[in-house]
Amino acid sequence: ERDKRKEEQEAKWNKADQEYEDGNFEKALVLYTEIISTGTLRWLDQELFTAVRQRQRDCALGIAERFSRDGDHVHAVKWYCTTLFDHAENMSRESIVGIRYSRDRNILEHLRVSSDPESCASLHASIHHLSELQRPPCVDAQTWAAWKKKDKTVLAQILEARMEQVRDTNAAKSGSPTLLAGFGKYESALKACDKANAGKFAAMDDAVDFMIEILLWMAEACQVIAGNGHSEACITACKKAIDHVDAAIKLLPSYGIKHFRKEICSGLKSALESQLQEQIQEREREAAEAQEVERVLEEQRK
Repeated sequence: ERDKRKEEQEAKWNKADQEYEDGNFEKALVLYTEIISTGTLRWLDQELFTAVRQRQRDCALGIAERFSRDGDHVHAVKWYCTTLFDHAENMSRESIVGIRYSRDRNILEHLRVSSDPESCASLHASIHHLSELQRPPCVDAQTWAAWKKKDKTVLAQILEARMEQVRDTNAAKSGSPTLLAGFGKYESALKACDKANAGKFAAMDDAVDFMIEILLWMAEACQVIAGNGHSEACITACKKAIDHVDAAIKLLPSYGIKHFRKEICSGLKSALESQLQEQIQEREREAAEAQEVERVLEEQRK
């Protein structure tokens, strides 16, 4: 009976290895999980147990990287977080840094092209799941604290702000007042990014990229208000939007090569300046008309 179980396990191991070599990481992961699921492998064969756990980790990471290459950033983030949560204690510091960096780049790439509330909620859940992860031995306490702070004060805040901004924008389109509910979270995340950039911790060198995007999202939020007319509030919102774009442009020279956001910033600033000029001209025209009406009424009274 024992020999039979051993033969079955070896057959399953060989099949899992073949699936892994073929790049079928999901199927391989299922098989490796079945091998380890009995709970006795850890005690019967420590070497095999360690090998299976490493293959589980490699499968999860392979799934994450495939989703990332395919542009499915939400699922990529989910699997990067799963890899960290399940295997961080047995990973090297360099591997953890690489996974965190890839995870954060995928979050940024997704938010650059989509602000769908459902996908933002999924990303937020993945980030929150990692808050329960204990510090692995290979990471010092100071770096770990900085990473957890970034997750809470930058990534979570940005995702919450994006969800609130979408709801706010949709409400504005239906005639409700624009409240900018998530604006304060953008400001908090921006300050946290600035501190993270100054800290020079590993896997935190994308802080400037996040700051640029946050400033553009803040400009976008102000632009929604500015598009409601030419009242004083609309003009003020347009000026604030321009200020946010200017702040983003000032961050661009920190890159040694041309940043792909430079053209976007320039185009947005030009559009906002034209909008501001039209608003001011319309206000001046209305003021002149009101003054003329007042003059005519005054003459009639005389």
